[in-house]
Amino acid sequence: MSKKTHMTESDRAAILRGIIEGLNYVEIGKMIDKHPATITREVLKHRTAERKGCGWYGFNDCRLRKRCPEMGACDDQTCHRNKCAGCTKYCCSDKCPHYEKEVCPKLQGVPYVCDGCKEKSKCTLEKMSYSPAFAQKQYKDLLSDSRSGHRATDEEIEQMNRVISSGCKRGQSLNHIYSYAGDGMPFSQRTAYNLVNDGVLPDVIRLDLPKAVTYKKRVNRNKAKEPCDQAYLKGRQLADYRSFIDEHPSVSVVQMDLVEGRRSGNGRVLMTLHFILSTLQVAYILDHKSMDS
Repeated sequence: MSKKTHMTESDRAAILRGIIEGLNYVEIGKMIDKHPATITREVLKHRTAERKGCGWYGFNDCRLRKRCPEMGACDDQTCHRNKCAGCTKYCCSDKCPHYEKEVCPKLQGVPYVCDGCKEKSKCTLEKMSYSPAFAQKQYKDLLSDSRSGHRATDEEIEQMNRVISSGCKRGQSLNHIYSYAGDGMPFSQRTAYNLVNDGVLPDVIRLDLPKAVTYKKRVNRNKAKEPCDQAYLKGRQLADYRSFIDEHPSVSVVQMDLVEGRRSGNGRVLMTLHFILSTLQVAYILDHKSMDS
């Protein structure tokens, strides 16, 4: 299987094409190099429901629709239908007291959608469909939301602010607060620290958290450095060294290196000199790793 974790729009289009052609998810997975379980999660996550009838029949997913005698479920005086089961305004499902929802058994298993179903043209039940364009849009929106900060609602922020601020007033740490209120908190401790650092909680600041103020802000060491002038490397790179050795095989070359110990030690290092032609290596102890030493 592919190591790709993100599904593309062409992959989603291939899934719909395979469903319409009647392929199972194992066969579709081989087409796009994805595990069948991945395709199952994709379809279940992005399928959409549609209340739509067929032909001359309106939408009606009541289990009793074919034998129900109910009449006058709504207050519409202009309705002249003999039975509410034939109404196109969802009266049967929304207002009838005898309504029992019926779900197509084909939606409980693969392919979980009505795309490609031969009975779709004469079915009045609620239909499930999969749209590659809609699924791609949902994926893009979710990806954008996950990179735009927290997604806490006003109610969740109010709850976090109330619980954490009351605990801080009693001198409790965030870990202590979560020890007795953690199950009822909408977010983890890590998210709570982020909310406090971002100033989202109105009654809690960073100084209210004793543990937080002891930590320095993390530095991203993987951040790209500013490009520097590397003109000094001209003629001093590994390729230049190797070409010099090939052109002057009789020259005695000596390689030098430094071997460091523990950083918490006394700062002493070993300077090694390796004589290439004689295959001899010697080492000297230096008190400091400096140019003068």
